[in-house]
Amino acid sequence: PLMDLVSQMKNHVKTEYLSRYEAEWSADEVESVSDAVAQGAIKYGMLRQDTNKKIFFDMAEWLKLDGESGPFIQYSYARIQSIISKFTVADLASFDGTLLSHAAEIKLMQHLMNFNSVVLSASENYKPALICTYLYETAKKFNVFYHECSIGKAETEELKKARLALASATAAILKHGLALLGIPVPNRM
Repeated sequence: PLMDLVSQMKNHVKTEYLSRYEAEWSADEVESVSDAVAQGAIKYGMLRQDTNKKIFFDMAEWLKLDGESGPFIQYSYARIQSIISKFTVADLASFDGTLLSHAAEIKLMQHLMNFNSVVLSASENYKPALICTYLYETAKKFNVFYHECSIGKAETEELKKARLALASATAAILKHGLALLGIPVPNRM
């Protein structure tokens, strides 16, 4: 039954999300991404629950790309990878963080700084749901930042570089957090 569930979810991902890429992607990549998304949906759906409560499975809800789900966080990571790939910046390690002064930039940076304490709290209290909630909030805050602070149309090259560095840091946190939960992270979706 578990393998049947995984297979059913993979087929849903292929038909609902990845069918438009069949001409561009190899069959292996479609298979790999659909497997990663199905795993992400199941693992996130299970881990985000309070350990003292019953788990209610809702495939449509767990596979949503726009709600509190593993695929939403995986998609946010893949989206950041796509954004970063469109720009050529020599060295993201050296950027001027003082240029990041928009409210959405500040909120995202402040949120990213809490990652280690959330992971520590989750491990000390045996509550992986804390990491799930944190990653969901991270993805939401990134989407607000991206909507309100254009990277491509930044006023200066230095601001563009700083925003790309913030996007890159967000991707690193999402990838690491998902890895802690045992959730694979596709580079594109």
